[in-house]
Amino acid sequence: MSNSKFKSLEKIGECYYIIKFEVPEDYTWIPGQFAKFSLEGKELGEDKNFRMFSIASTPEEGEIMIATKALAGKTSNFKKALFELKESESIDISKPMGKFTLRDKETPMVLYASGIGVTPIRSVLHSLTSDCTQAVHVVYASYDNYIFEDEIKALSKAMPNVEFVETVEVDETMNKLREYGKKYLDVAYYYTSGSPFVVDAVRKAYTELGISADRFIDDVFIGY
Repeated sequence: MSNSKFKSLEKIGECYYIIKFEVPEDYTWIPGQFAKFSLEGKELGEDKNFRMFSIASTPEEGEIMIATKALAGKTSNFKKALFELKESESIDISKPMGKFTLRDKETPMVLYASGIGVTPIRSVLHSLTSDCTQAVHVVYASYDNYIFEDEIKALSKAMPNVEFVETVEVDETMNKLREYGKKYLDVAYYYTSGSPFVVDAVRKAYTELGISADRFIDDVFIGY
């Protein structure tokens, strides 16, 4: 575990929070990965003292950024303690994990973010460089706030190979994903980040199109 000092907290809308930490010495990660964040020495009652969070930033940005959702009246003791951290306090972070990462610079990608599932996708998008030539289609579904919306829009304008689509309704979202699936079939990689229900539904839709399971790259958010 690495010890990381708290930097800042920003509330977006009614229930989204962006939290930033300093990068511990010799700590790095591949954009799209996640880590275990632990609050040691905090009195959390029956709640566990850790959560898994996808890292929304890239190493080049010089900070570890995560984002989470917390509904009023339903916020866990862990998240309450997380939101109350002061600049003098710190959190323990595990080694990075996960394979929700860029595979190459040529293969088309369909990136689907459901709600707070946008966090690893932000990191992957910010890791794209000018020599990444593949078509990148970003579908972001939310019924309230689109966090990182302005950043992703700016990136899509700066990189002509990146397309950004926002959706609200389930049918609208699934129709768009099927459209890309029919276009690329096994030529593309299909990234999906969201709840287990969302990931399963998207996998099912792609599978019904005949797309091979080895083209799916998932980041499942459990109890966020």
